[in-house]
Amino acid sequence: KYNHLLVDEYQDLNIFERNVITRLFNCSKTFLGDRNQGLFVQSYNDVFNGDIITLNNSYRSSKQIFDFLNKIIDNKGVNTVNRIGKEVETIEFDSESMMIEKLVEEINNYKGKSLGIITKSFKDSKRLYNKLKDKCNVNMLNYNGKDIKRGIVIGCIFLTKGLEFEKVIV
Repeated sequence: KYNHLLVDEYQDLNIFERNVITRLFNCSKTFLGDRNQGLFVQSYNDVFNGDIITLNNSYRSSKQIFDFLNKIIDNKGVNTVNRIGKEVETIEFDSESMMIEKLVEEINNYKGKSLGIITKSFKDSKRLYNKLKDKCNVNMLNYNGKDIKRGIVIGCIFLTKGLEFEKVIV
């Protein structure tokens, strides 16, 4: 029925989803993905047995973000376009209350159009939203896809992946 299937964001499919796609579509396939952007820690060798072509140019992030990322994961061999941005800042807090205080200050002083506050889980997002909602103007992403908010948004990594913000706090 199909001549070719293109699957984007392949790194976000779990082993079950990858097996279903492989078995369901009896045609040539192209899988596009970035192992360094995967939501799951997994091997790709379980269902994939084709040629691998590595794309070495990244147009998405600024040089400063990419340099910071290279300290965490091995991205050597990937070229970035020379988009200049602010240096990545890391802050450690002695307590959650100090973190909340700093977040409220950052949010209330933010003058841009979009600020993403990204948490590890939906439960963490909900908890943080409940701590901030009475202190500053924040929105929360939820699983209702029709309800995508703008401005200052709190969301878990699963819901914010693929969205773009002027500034991000993780």
